[in-house]
Amino acid sequence: MRADAAANHRAIVSAARRLIAERGGDVPLSAVAEGAGVGIATLYRRFPLREDLIRAVAVNVRDEVVGLIERHRDMVATDPAIGWPALVRALAAFRPGATIPGIMTAASEIIADRPDANEALEEEIDQVRSAVFDALSGPLEAAKEGGALRADVTATRFMLGLAALTRPLPVGGPKEPGQEEWLTEIYLAGLRPDGPARSTA
Repeated sequence: MRADAAANHRAIVSAARRLIAERGGDVPLSAVAEGAGVGIATLYRRFPLREDLIRAVAVNVRDEVVGLIERHRDMVATDPAIGWPALVRALAAFRPGATIPGIMTAASEIIADRPDANEALEEEIDQVRSAVFDALSGPLEAAKEGGALRADVTATRFMLGLAALTRPLPVGGPKEPGQEEWLTEIYLAGLRPDGPARSTA
C-alpha cells in the first residue's frame, strides 16, 4: 500500500471510530469522509462496502484494546495492587462503552439486511470479542491471585461493567469535571475483594 493510501486508510478508520463513539453505528459515510479530510470517492475506494469499514474499525479497536492489556500484563503479574488498577484506568480511558456498542449495532444492522452475505462479518466480530477476552484472562487471574480483584469477576462481567461505566452521557445533560475518572475509581473499589458483597437475593 502506498504511503498516501495508508495515511488515508488510517484517517478514515480513526474518523469512523471517533464518530461511531459520538453518534452511534449509523453515522453517515459522508460524515466519516469529512472527518477524515478525504473525499467520499476516496472513502469508497478504500472501503467499497459499509461492512468493510465496520470490520476495519472493529479490528482497530481490538488491536488498541489488546495492546493496552499486553502493555500492562507484566505489571499486573508482578505487582497486582498497582498493575491491575493501572490497566483498568487505561481501559476506561479508551471508553469502550462509547465505541463498541456502535460497532455492534452497525454490524447487526448489516447482518440483518444481508444475512447470507454477512456471515463472515458476524464471525469476525465474534473473533474480535474473543481476542479481547483471551488477552484479558491472564491479567484477570493474576489480579485475583494477587488479592487485587474479587474471585467472582469474569471477563464478561468485567467488560460489561466497563462498558456501562464508559457509556456516553445524554447530550445536554449535566456534566461534572472528572466524572469519568471518579466513576472508574468507584468501579475499582467495588472490584476489590474487600468491596461490597454480591447480593444473592
